[in-house]
Amino acid sequence: LSELAYCLSAQGKYEEALEYFFALEKLNKADAWTYRQIGICYKNLDNREDALKYYLKAVELDEKDTYSLSDIAWLYNYLGKYEEGLKYLERLEKLGQDDAWTNTEFGYCLSKLGRYEEAIERLNRALEADDDEDKDVAFIYARLGWCKRKLNMYEEAIEDFNQAKKWGGNLAIINTEIGHCYKAKDEHKNALKFYLEAEKFDKKDFNIMSEIAWHYGALE
Repeated sequence: LSELAYCLSAQGKYEEALEYFFALEKLNKADAWTYRQIGICYKNLDNREDALKYYLKAVELDEKDTYSLSDIAWLYNYLGKYEEGLKYLERLEKLGQDDAWTNTEFGYCLSKLGRYEEAIERLNRALEADDDEDKDVAFIYARLGWCKRKLNMYEEAIEDFNQAKKWGGNLAIINTEIGHCYKAKDEHKNALKFYLEAEKFDKKDFNIMSEIAWHYGALE
């Protein structure tokens, strides 16, 4: 049953795989591995609440299951429950996990909690990590820029947002953030330039259009 379930999951047949995993549970044969696999199936089916439920069961049976702990932290953060996410990131850290992904998630979580200085420290650690495979450099620079903008460090924030663009993050939100920095500096011409750039990616964004109109007005 375990092998059938695993093979079906590996083929992307998650609903069929779940039937066999639940058959194991009915036979009282479900262990931490089984619950982690159920969590993976639900996550891939975009059912994040049930994914979280079964990952939590997995770590009840295996407190050192770093895979489940990582996904629990990510799911809590995705669901906006940052205090809970932080608890599981701290558990990962106690188990020695200090890679780019963990520090990036730490930085994101802390930034959402308004702990910007701590977030910046974590995001810098993520940049310095050697495990390039899981490192989303564009996201890290974008989040660094966001934290620094919140701390009124506009020049440094602009530098980080430009780095995000170089690493593939040339999106509406990045250009909008640069516009916000220049707006805070009362540099309306520069701000307008980036709001117009942002509009190219999303021509139906009310907030971007409002900023463009306001800056044209500021420039008379």
